[in-house]
Amino acid sequence: MKNAFSGCSTVALGVVLAALPARAQVPHHDLAHVHFCDRTEAMLEDGDAIRAAREARAWLKRYPRDPDAFVVLGQVALLNGDFRGSLSFLQATYAANPLYRNVSEPWGDTARDLLHRYPNLHLHPVTSIETPQAKKRQALATESSNLLVARKYDALDQRANALLRSRLKVGSSWAYTKFALPLFNGPGDEKGWSANHAHLEAWHKARPHSLLARIAVARSWTNGAGIARGEGYASTITPQGSRVMSARLRRAAPLFQELVPDIGKSPMVFSGLQYFAKLTSMPRNIYFALFQRADAAFPNYAPYSLEAATYLMPRWFGKRGEWERFAAQRANRLGGARGDILYADIACDQMAYYGNDFPKNTSASYARIKRGLTAATHSGRDPLFDATRAFEQAIIWNDTAFARHLAAGPLKSHIEGSVLNVSTFNTNRIYAFRSK
Repeated sequence: MKNAFSGCSTVALGVVLAALPARAQVPHHDLAHVHFCDRTEAMLEDGDAIRAAREARAWLKRYPRDPDAFVVLGQVALLNGDFRGSLSFLQATYAANPLYRNVSEPWGDTARDLLHRYPNLHLHPVTSIETPQAKKRQALATESSNLLVARKYDALDQRANALLRSRLKVGSSWAYTKFALPLFNGPGDEKGWSANHAHLEAWHKARPHSLLARIAVARSWTNGAGIARGEGYASTITPQGSRVMSARLRRAAPLFQELVPDIGKSPMVFSGLQYFAKLTSMPRNIYFALFQRADAAFPNYAPYSLEAATYLMPRWFGKRGEWERFAAQRANRLGGARGDILYADIACDQMAYYGNDFPKNTSASYARIKRGLTAATHSGRDPLFDATRAFEQAIIWNDTAFARHLAAGPLKSHIEGSVLNVSTFNTNRIYAFRSK
């Protein structure tokens, strides 16, 4: 992402804010004042502008002439897009203590520059919201988890089967997927995994012929192996982690072997095998033979393509440029806007691994990513989510014109918080408007 005040690149995704004036230049001997400065600076760095502003206003009631409170309010105004207000607080800072004129205030320079370049622009304070689609996905996750814990196994299977038959979508995802995944993608720590796995084993024991119960136990053993392995490269796995991982994969292997004939009955079978394949170094010929069978049964089930692209990353079993070619092939197979949307979905998923180095270290096509996210936003599947992802990509690829368009349009008041936090968005919104 970018530093809104200097325009230079930075690897941090958090807000990069100018430091408050050095206390050595404007000495304060009150420890409470020092704590006030530390608290508000931390709030701004965490993107909590609302609390920082509230703290500053409360402080001004006690100390009406404290320039540091005006500094906080000036930065908040800038982040909220109120450039005139930001400059007013800068003048209040100088009026409260003329010595502050000798201290560089980059946020004031930024506000002045933006007001000069966009005299009629008024940006709105942005809040992060949970979209209707996200609420539906969460409701499905809560429903399945509650049924599992309550041991209402028949109701659990009936609901899952009904969603599978309907192939209903919630945003970009199958409702069935969002109902099933939380059953075995539970807490990511050892204690949470063990507790959740016990529920799944009880379900499987009570309903040994339930397809979803069989899938859930196999996938849970695989997820437990992943927890033992850790998220780093192979060189970071501890001896103990390696032993536990191997033991759990041995428990998962026969379960998946029994599930292979059912690969056409539920997309959860092969999507589970995909993670198992990564952890067990499944040969490519076997992997893609299974991929073709699953894809024939559930054409265009996007998670298959997203996970296969990860399998083809250089850090796993592919070569440089291979997952990008795979993404293009899958997208071309669909064609048109649907193909572009799939390409964008794969690329956005991959960016979680590459971070800010995504443009530099991949051969992904930003033109197609942009086209796909624009089409997705207009498709209505989850407009705020897709617009927020489009803004994130625009910043990463330095397409500041498109980022400005999004910030002044679909993202003028709200963003989807699962993609970007408000802190990151505000900083990069300012960067986008300040860039030439």
